[in-house]
Amino acid sequence: MQANFYLTKAMESMESQYTYLPTITLSNRYTRYNYSGFNIPALPFPFTMDIPNYQNIFGVTIRFTLFDSFATLKAQESARLNALASNFEYAYLKDSQNRELIIAKEALKSAKEKISWADSGVKSASIAYSYAKEKFNAQLIDYTQYLNALSALLNAQSFYDAARFDYEIKKAEFLYKNGDVLADFVD
Repeated sequence: MQANFYLTKAMESMESQYTYLPTITLSNRYTRYNYSGFNIPALPFPFTMDIPNYQNIFGVTIRFTLFDSFATLKAQESARLNALASNFEYAYLKDSQNRELIIAKEALKSAKEKISWADSGVKSASIAYSYAKEKFNAQLIDYTQYLNALSALLNAQSFYDAARFDYEIKKAEFLYKNGDVLADFVD
């Protein structure tokens, strides 16, 4: 997101580079030479050259457009439109991030509701299993009905565990979308 923001700012500054006014560029280069004992081997007798150890080069470049048949105007317009497109893309990404955060928050609420629903399912399956167990011990129901009640209880418990795990995943997704560091929330 930050990279897109700075790209937008760079695109906005590109528009000012296209102008009919003269452009002056200053440059400075400071160089240190280290040619100890520099010899020119092409001549029949070697001799050393005196090359300065340090050299400073200062340059001035002046550029002035005399005639360009509206190329500068069109380039400036193109840079302005590129900056505008980049600005719209940044606004869209920012809005998209806000929408994803809202969706993650609602998914977290939904996962929390799913846990309470699964918890009530476990409670009701546990009550049904305890009644089925008492009836089975009194030999009022057969073994298949007892196993069906036990199976319903185990299914409800596994659904509850899956709901808890889903809640943890939704919580991690919400923290990520919110920009928080997940490691700060893990014990």
